[in-house]
Amino acid sequence: MARTSTLHLSLADVARLARVRRPVASMWRSRELGGTPFPSPVAVVAGQERFDAFEISDYLAATGRGNNATARDDLAAHAQFAGPASLGGDTLFAGITALLCLTAASGESVGDLDDLLALAADVDPDDTYLLREITALGDRAPLVAAHTDDLANASFNAPAAFELALSQRVHHGLPGHAAVALGPGARTLVARVVTALASDAGWDAPALIDVTDGSADLLLATTQLDAAGPALSVATLALDTPCARLARRRLRVRDVHRVDVTVTDGGDYAIPKAGDGAVHLLQLPSAGDPAMTDVEVLDTVGNL
Repeated sequence: MARTSTLHLSLADVARLARVRRPVASMWRSRELGGTPFPSPVAVVAGQERFDAFEISDYLAATGRGNNATARDDLAAHAQFAGPASLGGDTLFAGITALLCLTAASGESVGDLDDLLALAADVDPDDTYLLREITALGDRAPLVAAHTDDLANASFNAPAAFELALSQRVHHGLPGHAAVALGPGARTLVARVVTALASDAGWDAPALIDVTDGSADLLLATTQLDAAGPALSVATLALDTPCARLARRRLRVRDVHRVDVTVTDGGDYAIPKAGDGAVHLLQLPSAGDPAMTDVEVLDTVGNL
């Protein structure tokens, strides 16, 4: 018997996924088409029936019902996690992103592993970006790992699933990220300026330096701008904050090479020698400190 996935859809979710009105989705349940019955509910939550998201996706593909030819591609954006209520939102989000990062780093489907912590310790022995987040899941780790596999499969890969999870969390519980979030156009503009500066300097492998407790938005926008462009490396501040650890997971899940920027006893930045030149790339205020004053912003720039 196939395992029921941890991605569930209510009937209202099914309607949104298929781009039809709610009564239309209800009608499908009573009108079989082409010998393909509507999937049976797999759970009831607060009196509301929930359906396996992958079974719904297969149903829409088999029957041709609905107005969304790319419903399979949109599945993860509409599905809900049938996860443990005992875990808080911050712990669950950190655990999911850590497990997605572990999936990308190890090449393993983490939902099938017997000892997640052993693999996490092998991948992150110094606990710089994912070990404590997976440890914090406790005995719920296998269930969250199964969900991580489902989310990655629904999004087609771990990096896409990571960005989707982050986007959803920004709307529901990451106020620092939400306060400073830039639109896609702004991120692309900055990325183009950075690559133009490096090109004008004649650098084939420049390093991007970020000395803030930031979200890595601009770093990723720049490293992902042009696959045929310069080979970019990244150096970020070696902070042990939730924001900095999330940024490191975000870079690692996309296999972006990163090294540490440290702070000396005198308060100066110790910039590592990486690449054949460096571009300072930072957003102020940062996601980790969105309430920075104008003076603090100027001091940060001056310290560079």
